[in-house]
Amino acid sequence: MNGDPLAARILESLDWAILAVDPQGKIRFCNPPAAKLLGWTIEEVLDRSLAELLVSAAAGQGLSQAQAALTKCGPWSGELRLKVKNGSIVPLQATLSPLRQEGGAQPGFVAALRPADPPAETELARRELERRLLHTQKVARIGSWEWNPRSGEIFWSEQMFRIFGLEPGQVQPSFELARSLVHPEDAGRWEQDAARALQTGFAFGADYRVIRPDGEVIWVRNEAEIFCDADGQAAMVTGSVQDVTGFRQSSLECELIFDSVPALICLKDRQGRHLKVNQALAAFYGIPKARWIGKTVEELLLDRADQTAEDQRVIHTGRPETGILEVLQASGGATAWALTDRIPYRNVRGEVIGLVGISALITELKLAQQAQERTLQELRYLNRFTMSAGRIQEQDRLCQLAARMVRSMIPKSYVVISFTDSSLGGPRVRAVAGMGRQAGIIQELLGREPTQVGSSLATMGDEARRMRKLFLSGRLERIPGGLQTVADGMLPRETCQALTERLGIQTVYSLGLALRQEIVGGLTILLPSGQNLQHASAIEAIGRHLSELLHRIQAEEAVRQSERRYQALLRRITNLREEQNSSISRELHDDLGQSLTALAMDISLLKQDTQAPDSGGKEKPIAATIQDMHSIVLEMVGKVRNIASLLRPPALDSLGLLEALESLLVEIGKRSDAAVHFHANVQRLDLPEQHLLPLYRTIQEALTNCARHSRAGKISVSVRREKSSLRIMVQDNGVGFDCNQAQGAGALGIMGMREHMHSCGGEVTIRSARNKGTAVRIRIPCGPKA
Repeated sequence: MNGDPLAARILESLDWAILAVDPQGKIRFCNPPAAKLLGWTIEEVLDRSLAELLVSAAAGQGLSQAQAALTKCGPWSGELRLKVKNGSIVPLQATLSPLRQEGGAQPGFVAALRPADPPAETELARRELERRLLHTQKVARIGSWEWNPRSGEIFWSEQMFRIFGLEPGQVQPSFELARSLVHPEDAGRWEQDAARALQTGFAFGADYRVIRPDGEVIWVRNEAEIFCDADGQAAMVTGSVQDVTGFRQSSLECELIFDSVPALICLKDRQGRHLKVNQALAAFYGIPKARWIGKTVEELLLDRADQTAEDQRVIHTGRPETGILEVLQASGGATAWALTDRIPYRNVRGEVIGLVGISALITELKLAQQAQERTLQELRYLNRFTMSAGRIQEQDRLCQLAARMVRSMIPKSYVVISFTDSSLGGPRVRAVAGMGRQAGIIQELLGREPTQVGSSLATMGDEARRMRKLFLSGRLERIPGGLQTVADGMLPRETCQALTERLGIQTVYSLGLALRQEIVGGLTILLPSGQNLQHASAIEAIGRHLSELLHRIQAEEAVRQSERRYQALLRRITNLREEQNSSISRELHDDLGQSLTALAMDISLLKQDTQAPDSGGKEKPIAATIQDMHSIVLEMVGKVRNIASLLRPPALDSLGLLEALESLLVEIGKRSDAAVHFHANVQRLDLPEQHLLPLYRTIQEALTNCARHSRAGKISVSVRREKSSLRIMVQDNGVGFDCNQAQGAGALGIMGMREHMHSCGGEVTIRSARNKGTAVRIRIPCGPKA
């Protein structure tokens, strides 16, 4: 019985009398209180037989029965009467506990002894204890019971009756009564638990449902302890029943709340085995809750094996780790962002016995944050482009800036920007970004500089024409067919295929650059294999802003050209007026002045002839002089008419516009030797007086140009009335000209025609091509058709 010295010192310091007895009943240990109680010294007590001290003829037999009971059933409590050294008998309260070694061997038992209370004090204490017990049972909703398996007698405390919905003493407690109150679905389990406890002698506890007489169903927790006799048979069963309905309801509510929390929550033991998980975690990983219990992360989620080391760090250090940003992979392969907290799980003594893990899913928040960051980045890109672009007044430089900006947003991409070129009559590549070391190869494949690639609308390919509606969407669109579609009509298909292969282009996106719903260019992004489109919204915004800026530059250039042409037109009008004035002056001075001088001389001669005496010689007759004067006057009238015609065609006033135009066309035909044709579907024109001369001068300019420059064999004028407008067509089959390259007096003449029609609210459209003749279409508003 030699043990740990520290344990011996502890036993010696207790107030209880402690004896250690070997299997033969010999006392092997005695603490000072035990020696004092027996009246001997510790040395006198050691090696004595406990049976010698017991007051009973069958002391040895009783001790053997106690030992047998200890061997089979565990601790034994009861009253013993011992004979002390002075011969007196002392009643003692004794508790015997077996000593066991590894392997199950029993080297004896320990007896804890204390004097029994006097009868009077014991009764008072018993009553007080009963009172306190009843009060405690009532408050805690716990009832106690005892059952004698041999006699079948059962004792219920008052609280037992109340728990079962009965009045104390209302019925006689019995095993059958208890069986009838148990819910039918739990009755079989209740019977099995009771039978197993009686057979093994082990205490048990379980929850059952009970149906009260009024039909109410409650949950109770039944706990029982088995007391065996010397033969190891159950002699008494005592237990308690507690109404745990509220606790079960609270637990159910807690479970519902636990499962309703959207965060992923789990409870683990120190070995990382899951003790509890909520429904959100089970649903996220697609693994039922039951499968998690008792399993580690490695056993369920291979991709989270690194989590064990993180959990163990928290368990061993006892320090929580919070706000850890993680990417979790859910069932089906989807990923989610989460903020994870790992918190030590402690018992009532503050010892770490596990870990609580809480992961709040923040995928939507994270995506919103990423979208916000992208938006801010895109705004920075757009702001940089806007600030830089506002200072540029050249279309090519502006396109180059936009291409470089887009290239910086999508590294390793190729960016091409095209915009209309008036000299080509269609789009031309204005800027390319991202070529780098490939520039030489690209130029070799193209056979020219990339910025020299372009086409007219007439040579645009069918695929590009079909994609025009897609370009009008205002969004970056993925282009089917890739580079071959975008460059259709600009580059041969073989060249497009070679560029695609050489640059490793996998995907092509394009954004149409539009002016007044008319596609005039495009921003194209060529993405090599492995590259994805980024910052689409910012690129679309840059594309829209680029269109507006290009349109502004184009409009400003058009205004400047218009101003230059207007100034030239003013100079030409001034020159024409001076020429006209000079011509009128010459007519008046040279022709009309000479005629008047001659007429004055003839009148003077006529006066002399009529006053001179008859000389008898041969003189000029008066009639001849008068005839010369008549001829001069007629010539003067013709010249005055010519001067008046230059100022305003008389036919407009005398005949009307249609007859004046037909007369003008006949005169043009005589001067140019061209066949002329005039046609009108109206008899009379309802035009304001102030519109007649500008319309006549416009048609006169068109016919004059035909006579001077077209070398046409046929000239026609058609006048057609359509609803509220008048349409005039002046057409020839001459050599034609390039409208975009018209310069000098020809361009000023066209400007003059447009100015005339603009003053009347009309318009002039000219269509011409080399060797394909010229058509001048004039439209002017007029009154409703009669």
